Amino acid sequence: MSKKQLGAAPMAESKPAAGKPNGWFGRLRAQPGFRTASVAFVLTVVLGIGSTAAYAYWSQSQTVNIVGTTGYKLPVPTAPVCVTAWGAEPNRVEWSPAAGADPEARHILTFQAQKKSVSYAVPPGIYSVEPFKMDELYDAFGGTGGDIVPLKVTLETGIVSVPVSGKRPIKLEANQILFRSAQGASKDMFYHTFRTHFWGNYPCMR
Repeated sequence: MSKKQLGAAPMAESKPAAGKPNGWFGRLRAQPGFRTASVAFVLTVVLGIGSTAAYAYWSQSQTVNIVGTTGYKLPVPTAPVCVTAWGAEPNRVEWSPAAGADPEARHILTFQAQKKSVSYAVPPGIYSVEPFKMDELYDAFGGTGGDIVPLKVTLETGIVSVPVSGKRPIKLEANQILFRSAQGASKDMFYHTFRTHFWGNYPCMR
């Protein structure tokens, strides 16, 4: 009697069932949360984004885990102010740093006019911007037909999914803001495209 006959009853060698994942990668891909983990890996390793921001993406994807708290210190900053700079320089929007904010948090400025909005993440250590030099604003808001229209500037703290460094604010898409503070403080000013001076395009007052 052969060794094969002494064992268990003969069976056909097992094959992967149709439609079932095969190999270690297939089994890994079948695990719950694989896609979310893959994106977090890309954020951290490939794009060089900080581990905290990558974890923020993971937490946001797991909706059950973010009810009640984000785990970040995101205080509401004080309201920004508009500073009229006469002469060759444009008006500025200035603010004070948000005390006690998470080290990975960034100031987020949102400009709203003409029923449209544009948001920016501001690099660390920068506490003022000149709207006239932010081309995306004109691209979004367009001309005013000679009118002076309301412009609201909102300041928040938040966690974003893109690297923010250097000297210039980074324009954000809505899905790049992972977490943000409660309703931010705001400043009402104006927007005008037909003024002859730099400061006239974003006047602090009428």
